[in-house]
Amino acid sequence: MKNSFIYLIESDQGHVKIGYSQDPNARLAQLQTAHGKPLVLKYTREIDSANTAAMERIIHNQLKQYRLSGEWFDISSDIARSEIDFAFITFGDIPNLRTRFQNKTLNY
Repeated sequence: MKNSFIYLIESDQGHVKIGYSQDPNARLAQLQTAHGKPLVLKYTREIDSANTAAMERIIHNQLKQYRLSGEWFDISSDIARSEIDFAFITFGDIPNLRTRFQNKTLNY
């Protein structure tokens, strides 16, 4: 089983980015090169790579009212971390998460 990570990166403005990567520290370094102010990796959760994109989609859906642009949200890192944990508690044990929620609206 190959694993990836859902990550939470915070900007100096208090905005957060929620995404996924097999190497969150490398992803932080990539993002930092295009960002003038320091970014901080605040949190990661390991997940089976087969479910990573679906879990990210679920989390983004939970936070859609806070979306700024793309994967950036206007929400505190503490609240974002709680929402990530909630998604893992609710959906983390579901096998084949990707196929279960493919092309479906997530209502919960």
